[in-house]
Amino acid sequence: MTITALHLCPARVHLAVIRDGCGLDVYNRLTLRALDLGGEVQARAVAFRPDPCEAAGAGPSPRTELVLLGPAGRDDLRRLALQDGRELPRLACPGASAVQYSGDGRFLAAGGTGGKVQVWHLDPAGLRPERVLDLSCGAAVQALAFHAEHPTLYGLLEGGRLAAFELAPSPAAPLAELLASRAPDVSFTHLAAGPGGFALHLAGADGRVYVADTATGEVGCFDPEVGAILDLQVLPTSGCLCVRGAHAVYVAPPLLPGQGEHLGLHCPFDQRTYAAWELGADALLVFHAGEAA
Repeated sequence: MTITALHLCPARVHLAVIRDGCGLDVYNRLTLRALDLGGEVQARAVAFRPDPCEAAGAGPSPRTELVLLGPAGRDDLRRLALQDGRELPRLACPGASAVQYSGDGRFLAAGGTGGKVQVWHLDPAGLRPERVLDLSCGAAVQALAFHAEHPTLYGLLEGGRLAAFELAPSPAAPLAELLASRAPDVSFTHLAAGPGGFALHLAGADGRVYVADTATGEVGCFDPEVGAILDLQVLPTSGCLCVRGAHAVYVAPPLLPGQGEHLGLHCPFDQRTYAAWELGADALLVFHAGEAA
């Protein structure tokens, strides 16, 4: 068995493991017991839904929802309620290639290889999804990120271009046009927006991280010195930026585009890294090939 990807639920104890490119197992990460998913489940990628009840200050919900990006060519998204293994209503998405929940768990976005982008509003139980956005952007969608402060969904399209999709009238700066003019030769591979603030972070194919201020349109960049960037995320509790390369992880405090020099933590590894997660606000767990963590 070869581990392809690891996903940790930030609010619960679940750990999702994708093996051999498509086989999915979900474990309780405290007991390491596998959950019954009702048989063999295939997924290229997954996303855990942030708790909408907790985000609204109503206390934690007893339910954890997981959305699956199935085998290539599937035209729907499968969702599971992990507590009882029950399947939630599927969502039609031709050639699904990217999925992303909003930070408060109220919205789910999906993009397809045919350039279709859709967003659904989800009730707390996830039983009555309502589609609120349906458009075509003319290119395959590779990644999606909801902005925390503006009603804007950002997407990376085929060829490494950035696109913005407004869920409502938004005062956000036109970042797609600004990046095209200020970094015309850069192809972007990953993007991330944090749980707060106005910064959007993008990983360039040149190994640099680009930080864009959606309020002012200012764009800055720096080299995290991890080689080709495999993953880029804003850690949910601390707000730090975590950049993962094949053999190194770089962690920096919340950044502004014009900040210039900053104090970051560079962690090299002899073996290949698989994933990095935040534990509380002051620790980072890194899985790599040589050891468990």
